[in-house]
Amino acid sequence: MFIYYDKMSIKNSTYIGIIPMGICLGLLGVVRQDMFIYMWGLFFWAMFWAGMADVERLGLTLLNRAIKGLKQGAFLTLIMLLIFFFVCLIYPYIILENVLEGIITPLYIYNKINLPLPINIYGILFYLPVLLAIMSLILLIYKNRKHIIRANTPLFWKQMLVINLTLNIFNYSLLGDSIPYLVPSILFSSLTIFNIFNRNTTQYTQKK
Repeated sequence: MFIYYDKMSIKNSTYIGIIPMGICLGLLGVVRQDMFIYMWGLFFWAMFWAGMADVERLGLTLLNRAIKGLKQGAFLTLIMLLIFFFVCLIYPYIILENVLEGIITPLYIYNKINLPLPINIYGILFYLPVLLAIMSLILLIYKNRKHIIRANTPLFWKQMLVINLTLNIFNYSLLGDSIPYLVPSILFSSLTIFNIFNRNTTQYTQKK
């Protein structure tokens, strides 16, 4: 996804970077349907909102940028579904009913969620990823308003991707009440720590 953002300012080159992501998501959908939904939603909207940015040298109108983002998200979905159904067809041990059950089951679990209180180690760790993501988002907005980092640059959207990834994968923590369910969101949220505590902001400055 980072390579995708690096190519934002080059027309049509981003579609090539979408193909590996679509393949990986399609394969993930075969074995982990719950994680597959989280990741697909994340990348789809990441592409849409990145497409809405007024990227240098492209000079697209707001409508054209929205269409561009939707096209890229649709292309990701197409590649992902083609890989998913292709693997399901050629691999005889995949049962479609089990795949559908993997998608539906988490919906029942979410209805029985009891959020922990931050009064012990588990409760603190549970809310830590969300806290780090919010802090990183506030800092990113601050840097944008102070013209330290601009919203039409790949760097801005790379940082936004990490924030979205942390919040999106946090849903997985709600499926269980043990540390292993927290590990994905904790790992992704750790990527925001550098942005939060880094005081050397000159590296974010880019010439207009």
